[in-house]
Amino acid sequence: QYDVYHHYWIWDMNDLLDVEKKKKKAHEPKPIHYGTFQIPFQPSRGINNIVGADFDENQNKLYILISGADRLQSKYEGAPVMAVFDLINITKQ
Repeated sequence: QYDVYHHYWIWDMNDLLDVEKKKKKAHEPKPIHYGTFQIPFQPSRGINNIVGADFDENQNKLYILISGADRLQSKYEGAPVMAVFDLINITKQ
């Protein structure tokens, strides 16, 4: 029941476009980076899910809406919280 995690995969969009153009087969592109995304506002048991996200490429910021993370406003239900992450460029390793 509690075996749930926030995983991510980062792809080179040029590799995915090469599949669309039939220059590569669908199984050939590999993620350039992947892992478990450690987001804030997680309970000691269970998980507060990501319910929305957006990326601002001009500011290089990732906005993530986390469900049920604010338990201070109401003791009966948690309100969502917006977390903002400043991102750096990730290159192929």
